[in-house]
This record gives sequence, C-alpha cells and structure tokens, in this order.
Amino acid sequence: MKKYREIIRVLLLHLALICGIVILAAGILDWYNPYMDFSGRIRPLEAVQVCDLLFLALTVKNRVPVHSR
Repeated sequence: MKKYREIIRVLLLHLALICGIVILAAGILDWYNPYMDFSGRIRPLEAVQVCDLLFLALTVKNRVPVHSR
C-alpha cells in the first residue's frame, strides 16, 4: 500500500510541475501577445493544478508538529 501511495505522490508532484510550467509559459505568451488570450484558455489547467496541490498536501507523511509555547 505504501508503494502505491508513493507512486501516486510522485505522479502528483510531476503533474503539478508540468502544470506550473505551462501556466508560466502561457503567462509569458499572454504578456507578449494579449490578443491571443492564452490566460483565458488555461483556466481549467489552473483548477487542475489547485486540486493537484491539495491532494499532494494531503499525501505528505512527514508533517512538522506545531509546538505551542
């Protein structure tokens, strides 16, 4: 079970990295040519990245404990 969880975590990490690069490239292209509306066409990809990062945060197993003083 741990093996499958680690595989899913690695896939989610790579998906987040790819989505981030695509969103960055679309932002640069939209800055260069705003009439092509690249940022408007990647809205679903931004939603995928947000969900991916949430699922990735849930799979972190080494959480740092919060100590109250």
